[in-house]
Amino acid sequence: MHIINKSKMPEIVYELLKVDMYDFKPDKQKISATQLLKPVQEHILTQRHFDKIEIDAIDRIWAIFGSGIHKVFEASKLADYQEQRISVDIEGKTVSGKFDMILKNRLIDLKVISAWSLVFGSREDDWRKQLSIYRWLYWKETGKLLPDNAVKLDDTGYILAICRDFDKKRVGGKNYPDLPILEIPVKLLSIEDTEKAVVGKIKMIKEAENMTDETLPECTDEQRWWS
Repeated sequence: MHIINKSKMPEIVYELLKVDMYDFKPDKQKISATQLLKPVQEHILTQRHFDKIEIDAIDRIWAIFGSGIHKVFEASKLADYQEQRISVDIEGKTVSGKFDMILKNRLIDLKVISAWSLVFGSREDDWRKQLSIYRWLYWKETGKLLPDNAVKLDDTGYILAICRDFDKKRVGGKNYPDLPILEIPVKLLSIEDTEKAVVGKIKMIKEAENMTDETLPECTDEQRWWS
C-alpha cells in the first residue's frame, strides 16, 4: 500500500500522516478480527493487490488521531490489561485480534467516530461482532495470556466512543450524544455463535481464494453503504 500526497500538503504533515502504528500486516495465512468483518470480495482483492493500492495521506488524519488517543490511554495505565494481541489457529488460518483494554471483567474498545454513527446506529452491528471476536479469542487463549489472574469477561462489551465532530448545538436531537465522549454498552454474541461465525467466514474466504477477481462474490448494497 502506498500513501501518496495527492492533496499536496506540506511535507512535514505528509510525513506525519504516513506513520503507521498498526502492528498487523497482510498475510494470506493470517486474518485479523477487523478483516473478518469485511466483505469477502474486499478482503481478497486487498490481499491480492495490496502493493498497488494508493491512499491519499489526508484520509489518514483520523486514524493518526485515534492512534494518539490510544497512546494516551496506554500511558495512563488505567486498565488491568491493554493493547494485547491474541492469536488462535483455526480452520488452517491464524485469527488474531488486539483488544484495547480489559478493566476488571469488562472488555473495552476505544473508537474515534462521527457522532452521526450514533444517530443512525450504523456501526453497532460491527462493534458487536468485533468485540465478540475479541472475547472469543480471549476465551480460547485465557490460560496462556493471563495464567495468574484469569477473569471471565462480561457478556456485555463497551465501546468508549470519542465523537470527532461533536456539535453541542445538536444535543437533544434524536439519538444525538449528550457528550463528545461516552461509553456505549454492547450485548455480545455467545462464544458458540461467535466461533460458528468465525469458522463460517474463514471457509468463505478459503473458497474465494481459488476464484479469479472477476468471479468473487460481489459486495451487497448494504456492505457498500449504498443508502
